[in-house]
Amino acid sequence: MVKKPTDKIHKDKNREQNDDDPNKEPEPYICTGNLEVDFPEVCRRAGYIEIPPVVLRTKPPGSPPAADEKGGKGGQDRKRGGKTEPSQPMVTAVELNKDGTPVDPVPKTYVLKDSYDYLLPRVQIETEIEEKKTIITCVSIRGWKIDTKMGEVLNQTLPAMNKLHTLSLWNVGLTKETLTLMGSVLSQCENLRNLSVEASPLDGSNQPWSVLLPPDSLLTSLSLRNNQIDATAAQSIADALATPKRSNTHLQTLNLSYNYIGDAGFQHIVNALRLNRSLLSLLVTANGITDSGALSIAEVLSSFRLTRDEIVERRILQRDQSPDRHGRNTPPSRRGDKTDRSGSASRTSSDKDKKDKSKGGQSGGKKLAGKDEKTKAKDDPKGKGATKDDGKSKTAKAAAAAAEAKAAKAKGKPSKDKKGGSTQDLTDGAEVLEHTHPYNEPTEYKDGEIIIPGNRALIYLNLSCNEITEVGFDAFNKCVEYQTQLIGKAPGMGLMRLNLLRNLASPTSQSYIRLQNTMTLRDPYYKSPKTPEETDSHPTSAKAK
Repeated sequence: MVKKPTDKIHKDKNREQNDDDPNKEPEPYICTGNLEVDFPEVCRRAGYIEIPPVVLRTKPPGSPPAADEKGGKGGQDRKRGGKTEPSQPMVTAVELNKDGTPVDPVPKTYVLKDSYDYLLPRVQIETEIEEKKTIITCVSIRGWKIDTKMGEVLNQTLPAMNKLHTLSLWNVGLTKETLTLMGSVLSQCENLRNLSVEASPLDGSNQPWSVLLPPDSLLTSLSLRNNQIDATAAQSIADALATPKRSNTHLQTLNLSYNYIGDAGFQHIVNALRLNRSLLSLLVTANGITDSGALSIAEVLSSFRLTRDEIVERRILQRDQSPDRHGRNTPPSRRGDKTDRSGSASRTSSDKDKKDKSKGGQSGGKKLAGKDEKTKAKDDPKGKGATKDDGKSKTAKAAAAAAEAKAAKAKGKPSKDKKGGSTQDLTDGAEVLEHTHPYNEPTEYKDGEIIIPGNRALIYLNLSCNEITEVGFDAFNKCVEYQTQLIGKAPGMGLMRLNLLRNLASPTSQSYIRLQNTMTLRDPYYKSPKTPEETDSHPTSAKAK
């Protein structure tokens, strides 16, 4: 049966009427992971009229190729008739002004734009491949406010990008509501590892910065510079780093520079370092920290005494980790009752077995014995006893356990050929180390107190632009000397870089010079200054002469 064309026309009209119906709710938009397409569409559905464009983040230009002495590009000369002739430089016409002076050429290192166009909001991205904008690895928003509606837009678009590993927010005017919303965005981005929220202070007290470090956070780097973080907010961040019950094992770099933490807030961070063994880099520049904070962190990095609450938590941890806690941790009276009960039960069972054997008779016993001998002969044709097999299985299990232990120890050893490597190399080596609880480390009893080794996982500490005097420098000298003695005897390397510039201690003091000389031997990035003889023998200096 052939359909009439009029039916098709009526159907098309109905579709147009349904599409033009303003009361009809649009279908939910499913993000594809392409931010250039998803972001404008979600903003349009959210009611935005002016939508910030998505652009590639500009990169600094590379250095131009060095000119060769012969004048040619790459040192190549022209060949004519088997003879080489030096290439002559290209001569270009020079434009002159009315007064005869040459016109300054337009620089090629940057692009001139209108000032208003430069200040317009935009979303900057970095891609894994420059030609393909669909594979986005970094999103940067700078200089425009993120309100609640824009936070919901980011909450819908950012999790769709599977390759996104870096998110940078600078001067975006966050509030407590939008900060909490950004925390939910982070929990949905599975591959996000680097987060930077800077120059976005929150109003009022009880700043919820800890929402950026939930218990299941996978961030490895967090920067919160210049956010006016006070001591109360620092305490919430410290609680997210480590508590007696749990510890963050993923975060490796924490930047809290240019805030209002002070000694009170820094003490909370130091208390977290008593239990946290995964943080490798800590930056607290310009936070008003004095000798009190320097003494506290120097003690935690060397060795420290357990408090009463920590001793209780240590005993609870050891009780929970003991395999036979139900046998050894019970009181003597109960333990005696259990042994008596078990013994009586064994005696009653043995008596029942004897009665059953006596009731079975000799004939039944012979038949059962014959069957048992046949089964034993089948299972053990060579006549070897079962005790030997049990012994072999036990030795095999012990050998396998020893091999696993050796493999675990081998993984925990840092590579020796990466002493002069970058911090990323040191970070990769530290990730392999097993995160053991500090309470399980060997302890020392002194004057009735329990002393445990300090934090040797932290390798970089920046305390520049604070108020530390020579008293704090002396404490750091003792701390570094103690960590140096433990190299090879205990896991971890300890401090390898320590920045204490622009403090109250004089650079000419003995403690300052002593600490500087000690850290230059431990710093993998340190390069000794060139002597006058080396500079004179350098080829560039010879040409200059």
